[in-house]
Amino acid sequence: MDSCLIRIVYLLTLGVGGGYLLDPLPIDDTTDLSRSPEFIRHPQDAYITTKNKVVVLSCTARHATQVNFKCNEEWVRPKSVRNEIRFDPHTKTRYIDSEITVTRSQVEEYFDVYRCVCVAWSGPKTAVESDRAKIQIAHLKKHFVREPVHTSIEAGYPVQLQCLPPEGAPMPEVFWLHDGQPIDPSQDGNFIISPDGGLILNLARLNDAGNYTCGAKNIAARRTTEPAILTVYVNGGWSDYGAWTACDARCGRGIQKRFRACNNPEPLHGGLGCLGSPVQKGDCNVVCPAEDGQWSSWSEWSSCSPDCLHQRRRTCTNPEPSNGGAFCVGQDVMSGNCTGGMCRGAKLSKMTQQKKVPILFGSKLDNNPARIDITLSGRQSDSSTWRLYLGVAGAFAAVFLAIAVLIVVIRRRRNQPIYDMPNVDLYSPHLTKPLLRPEFECNHLFVPDNRHYQTDFKQPLRGLPNNSNFSMKLPPFNREAMFLSKSGQAFDNFRDLRNSPTQNSQSPLIEMNSSCRSDSSIEKPRCDSQASFEKSSLHSTTNSSNYAESECEPSEATPLNGMAGNESHQSLASFANIPQLPDPDCIVFSSLGPAGGQLNLPASGVALTVPEGCVKKGWHVEFFLGVSRESTDRPRVTDRQTLLSPVVIFGTSEPCLGKSTVLSFNHCAYINTFNDWNLTVWYNDCMSEGDFGQWKKIAILGQETINTPCYTQLDTKKVHILTDMPGRYALVGQSKVNCSAVKNLKLAVFAPETPASECSVRVYCVEDTKDALEAVTKIESQLGAVLMDKPQTLRFQDTGKPLSLTVEDVFDGWQVKAGGQQQEIPFTHIWSGQQAALHSSFSLVPTSFPVETLPRCNVVVRQVDSVYTQTLLMQGTPLIDNRPKNVYANLTVSQFGGSTAGISTTKTVFRIPGSTRRKFCGLMDVPRAQGNDWRMLAQKLQVDRYINYFATKPSPTDQILTLWEARNREETALSDLVAILRLMDRMDVVELLQSNLACWL
Repeated sequence: MDSCLIRIVYLLTLGVGGGYLLDPLPIDDTTDLSRSPEFIRHPQDAYITTKNKVVVLSCTARHATQVNFKCNEEWVRPKSVRNEIRFDPHTKTRYIDSEITVTRSQVEEYFDVYRCVCVAWSGPKTAVESDRAKIQIAHLKKHFVREPVHTSIEAGYPVQLQCLPPEGAPMPEVFWLHDGQPIDPSQDGNFIISPDGGLILNLARLNDAGNYTCGAKNIAARRTTEPAILTVYVNGGWSDYGAWTACDARCGRGIQKRFRACNNPEPLHGGLGCLGSPVQKGDCNVVCPAEDGQWSSWSEWSSCSPDCLHQRRRTCTNPEPSNGGAFCVGQDVMSGNCTGGMCRGAKLSKMTQQKKVPILFGSKLDNNPARIDITLSGRQSDSSTWRLYLGVAGAFAAVFLAIAVLIVVIRRRRNQPIYDMPNVDLYSPHLTKPLLRPEFECNHLFVPDNRHYQTDFKQPLRGLPNNSNFSMKLPPFNREAMFLSKSGQAFDNFRDLRNSPTQNSQSPLIEMNSSCRSDSSIEKPRCDSQASFEKSSLHSTTNSSNYAESECEPSEATPLNGMAGNESHQSLASFANIPQLPDPDCIVFSSLGPAGGQLNLPASGVALTVPEGCVKKGWHVEFFLGVSRESTDRPRVTDRQTLLSPVVIFGTSEPCLGKSTVLSFNHCAYINTFNDWNLTVWYNDCMSEGDFGQWKKIAILGQETINTPCYTQLDTKKVHILTDMPGRYALVGQSKVNCSAVKNLKLAVFAPETPASECSVRVYCVEDTKDALEAVTKIESQLGAVLMDKPQTLRFQDTGKPLSLTVEDVFDGWQVKAGGQQQEIPFTHIWSGQQAALHSSFSLVPTSFPVETLPRCNVVVRQVDSVYTQTLLMQGTPLIDNRPKNVYANLTVSQFGGSTAGISTTKTVFRIPGSTRRKFCGLMDVPRAQGNDWRMLAQKLQVDRYINYFATKPSPTDQILTLWEARNREETALSDLVAILRLMDRMDVVELLQSNLACWL
């Protein structure tokens, strides 16, 4: 038959050389001895278990005449080899199937890996070997390399349980059990078994909590770990607020509440509770009803008078009239005869001859015919009564005179100095007294103003006639009259001073009241022949009063290091581009030396810190700091971007500074949503008048590189920029993708100070910065308006929704004009921050005349479809007097190193003196293995957001301390720094500070 195979069994015989050779097999016409043998099936790796004590290895070769096995380089005994020959009738090919049996004892006796190979021949020199097969004893160790541990995860988040199986042969298979039931990833797609054996849950669900067991198995054994508990918890979430409760005040301003519950969802399995308060409080106002006054009970009758009359009284206090209620009607005093008609006739006849005057009580004339008339008698009491009165009056006069004399004596003793000192009225006037000091040619100075300041000098002034009284006129508070030529023509700006022919004749020293004026600076006279102007400003604190001093002695005019005055000092004339700000209240000038200093605009919340060493040794550099409130000066942003700060300007007369300054100003980004913001610092290097230059981004917070020219420190309310580039700065923000950032707005309501036939109520919605509120307050004060309620903060979210303003609860006597009760401000007008002094106006008209009080109402401000709401309450009276106060622009100059700017201060800018600071930096700049060097200091001071900026500086610690000085202005700042150094285990630096600054600690 064609399909049959011819099978021939042959025996092996012991050959020469110790090996076992096959007996020659019969060769027929189909055997092709010229072809090499070829293996069709190779022996495979095998494992011996405790159950099967042996393993069978097999192979198949074609075109072979002989086949045998060799294990561990030794031929297998013939009795252990079984060969079968078969022929394929179609191809006439001969096949040999061979197999052997390997026992467990053979494998255990061999101390290395037991390997076997199949060898086939077709001739004496045509031997071919198959692949080698390994025979091993199957096993699985007991202990896992890594077992799963107890894990807690919030619902909805992924989690992975780690597991590494024990060693074994063959490689064990990992499986997982959930509460004893096998996990099949093919049935539940939420589970994934990783290649290393871990279990991954894509999203943890509540029903996924329980005991998880990792297992491993192979043909030898099956192992499992101890169960690991997976806890799936749920953090609590707030429900929506409920309705507002009733106002707790019976009338007037009160508080109302609304509540929310932590059940959306409730915390489960150890989840966190809801953050925040379940109660929200809000202001409310209840209209107080008018309450009429009522009489109290009559008092007891008084004693009888010489005119035979006695009286009794009552008051309108049961209750008093309130909220416009009517006063009591009727008499408050009643008189009557106290003798029952038994008075002497002569006395009565004398009394009736006097003029009778009816007594009027209450608010109306009582026309009752039965009213009582009191006769005014001119009759004097007897002489004894007059003596008594005169004696009492004399005693009182004597006591009063004695007390007055005693007070005068005590005051003289208290004010008597303990040492003699000259009169210093010229050099230390009161802060509110403007002072103009003349020099040599005072008759050339003309300033038109009606204010007059007069003082007495103990000694005649140099360059003036010898007189005891000196009088001068003060300039009005404006830029034009600040500096005048001999002809009386005003200079347009400070740059005109350079070409003035009269600048050598005199130098006015001026102090003006201002929150932050360029005109409030001090012009210090120069005594050298070139007499350039040197501008500085006054620094005032709550604890001390500091004054400008200028003796104008020849020694003071000597330049530093022996240089000429125009070489060692940079004057105001050296400013090439001083900005012409429309509001002169927003700029301050100063001349600073190597010791450094600080310029402040306190009303705008802006400061410039100039560290020691920023100005070259032997030099003085002019600095100015300002805030621009012009809309045209603001950077042009896109619809999604928003301006978060005022536009701050600072400049110097020296373009190259030795160190970076710190520019500090307010921002209005909401701190809890910093992760939702993309914040950038914008810069404009142009400060010329009429040319606003090109704004550009110089820093993207969180994406800084070593090429970023500045470092930006963002705090809750302020931003501090380390920079050495004078120019204009602003902070701009934008919401991240799929986020809605929040900025803070400041709401302020203004109304006229006096009532009129129509009342315009203006509600301002500006950025929550000091400068923005100061700007609108000044505008309203010039219009004669006053602040009606404390400014409120409103959170405004990047949702594209407008801002809604509604007038509610208008009290009696006023009403809103028809159609003007509610207004909306478009979202883009507010979010961009491009419009200064943005506000809405409401017109209220009285319902009756005359108008006596301002309107009382509530203004509710809220963003549409937002939970953020604020209520402004108008109670009919101004909250505060918001007229301009006498606030000075501040200049603080460090006393260390000595400054010739003419400023003396008892409180220094820098808490760490220069010599101590250099030693401090020398200790902290050196890297330490423990890591407690400048890097840890930056981390503890929370200025490590981009630490590579400090690493690129010659002294990282010096930059960190400069930023620390600008950020921490409280009294305990130095003590807090020492505490941080103790936590860093830097006792060497602590001892340095304690030895040099013991009085401050």
